[in-house]
Amino acid sequence: MINAARHCQWAAAMGAATPDSALRDCQSYWFRECADACASAALTLFHTGHLPPEEALRCARLCRRCARECQKRRDPYSRYWAQVFQQAAEAYRDWTQREPIDFRDHGGEPFVVDIHRAARRNRTFRTALWTGSHLQVTLMSLDVGEDIGLEVHPHTDQFLRIEQGRGLVRMGKRKDRWDVEKKVHDDDAIMIPAGTWHNVINTGDVPLKLYSIYAPPEHPFGTVHRTKRDAMRAE
Repeated sequence: MINAARHCQWAAAMGAATPDSALRDCQSYWFRECADACASAALTLFHTGHLPPEEALRCARLCRRCARECQKRRDPYSRYWAQVFQQAAEAYRDWTQREPIDFRDHGGEPFVVDIHRAARRNRTFRTALWTGSHLQVTLMSLDVGEDIGLEVHPHTDQFLRIEQGRGLVRMGKRKDRWDVEKKVHDDDAIMIPAGTWHNVINTGDVPLKLYSIYAPPEHPFGTVHRTKRDAMRAE
């Protein structure tokens, strides 16, 4: 989406150089309109992990319009951008056809999910997505400034992966001393051996989205903690 916005801005600059004033004004309007829409869509997706279908359809319509405007010119750059905008329109259209994520515990059954999209769309402090006999997958979302809370799992190894945001992870063998203190961000993975005290703190300016794998499972089947307070009460 960010790339689509950039292409629209480049195309607008290109259109501004055409000697045909009517075509120039038309292209400038539509390219800038599309650039603003794509940038807004990218921002929405970044902050919420979800792009409403109506917003995706609007971007698809604008990208198709940009493609048609580029097709009015015969130079190779315009033809290239026409293809790019058409591909962007198809990507937005495909987005609206993606299956919704079923945020319930699918444990005990074979299950396939876009874990990146699921983690970014999750809005609960903790939701169990799959609880089996030997491992468990949960989704987590930490508000700005929030932390998981200092904890230790004596008999459970844990894997965490950051899907959005920035944070600080602390780990140590003792409750009052950290052997590891490291900044983390998108795509970072954290491995926590059983018996290790740990905490993850959201130090960014957007919700910290992540997923966790416990082996063996740590929480009861079907666990949903909408807030950290709910989690503290349950545990």
